[in-house]
Parts: sequence; C-alpha cells; structure tokens
Amino acid sequence: MPNGKPRVVHFNRLGRYNGNNHADGVRRVTEQRKEVSYEEFQRMYGDNKVASFGVTIERQQDLFTLSSEYSLAHCVAADLRMSRGIASVFKAKFGQVEKLRELGPRVGRVLWLRDQERFIYYLVTKKLSSGKPDYREMWNSLLDLKRRVLWSGIRKIAMPRIGCGLDGLEWRKVRNMLEEIFQGTGVQILVCRFNPKSIPTPGTVDCRRTALRDLGHGLPTIANEFRDEIGFNEGAMLQRLHLLRRV
Repeated sequence: MPNGKPRVVHFNRLGRYNGNNHADGVRRVTEQRKEVSYEEFQRMYGDNKVASFGVTIERQQDLFTLSSEYSLAHCVAADLRMSRGIASVFKAKFGQVEKLRELGPRVGRVLWLRDQERFIYYLVTKKLSSGKPDYREMWNSLLDLKRRVLWSGIRKIAMPRIGCGLDGLEWRKVRNMLEEIFQGTGVQILVCRFNPKSIPTPGTVDCRRTALRDLGHGLPTIANEFRDEIGFNEGAMLQRLHLLRRV
C-alpha cells in the first residue's frame, strides 16, 4: 500500500495461459486419486472380482478400421521383433522400428509413434519375444501408458485384448487393471475383439488357411468361433477340424 493508497492490480482475462494444461491435468488426476500399488490391486481383485468403472468397452471390430480419433495400443517385447500375432500387423502398417529403438525400450514402460493427429503406443511387457510377460510388468506398462496418455491429452484409445493372445494372460485380470488404472481419468478404452491375422512369414505355409480351404464350405463359422487377438486359437480349432474329418 504505497503512499497510504491501495494498490490496484489489473488481470487480463484474455491473456495467454503460460502453464501446461496437459501437465496440470495429470497433476490433478494424481492428486484426486492416489495410484494403488500392484500388491494393493491384487488384494482388491484377487478373488475373481470384477472392476467396473465404465472405462472399457468391448466390440467385435477390426481396430485398424477405426477413425484417427482413436490412438492405438498393443504389447511388444523389448527386442521389438514383432514377428507374430497382431504385433506383426502393427509393424507392417506403422514401421519405424529404428525410431522405437532410439527411445530405449524397457520392460514396464511405453514407447510411442506419432501417426498424424494420433499416437501409436507400444507397451513393453517382456524382454524377449520368445518369453512371456507377467502381470506386474503389464501393470507397470499400463501405469506408464496412463501418464503418457494424460500428458498428451488423449481421450480415446483402441486396443486388442492385450497380453491375452500368444502371451497367455487372463483377460479378466488385464481388464481389471485397465478399469482400475484409468478410472476417473475420462479416458475411454475400446477393446476390439476382432483383429487381422498375423503377417505370414515368407516361404512358409499357413497351415490354418490350408486346412480351412481343404475342408470347404461352412468353415468360416468355425474360424470365427476360435478367432482371437492373434487370429485363431490353433489347438481348439484343430480339434474341431479333426472331428469333422472323422464324420
């Protein structure tokens, strides 16, 4: 109060905000709800309990046909081979493997590529493509995905049933993770149950396709019955094919 007079401060309501809206959003979500640990998650949902916070929506759809309002996510190994399953389709469509390597893949973290106005996220859930992920590394990867999604202002993500094809994780547990981690964030996750088959390796025979062609009519029904994240559940399908041959 200089010279005994009150000091008047003028605020320009139309002035540019110099902060970081995305960072502030991440901070607000973190402050409003403390992230639970993996051990706490296990205690909360260990007895076949189902988390339901309106985060995930499942649909029978090819995720690669979705509009660009959806960013995409899937799982990879730190070696970034992506030679089988839906990972091979991501590799064929988006490439830039060397750019992903430059980001320094680490288990439990997320890599990303920019595809015009959306992001393609690669959850690193295991060290080697020949190995299997565990639930803790899936949990850590999803936590990292949440932070990056909120930081970028993404509100819609599409993914397959991550970790539940070749990797062999149980979908109920992975879905519970998605619901628990993303609750209260405003992020919608569309889970697509139908995805293109993996890209066949050159010089090899796709035995599944050959078996279907040999048996003729009516087999699309069998194929669809056993279709999952990686294309077909070979064991179950071959059992059905064997029974048909005996009829």
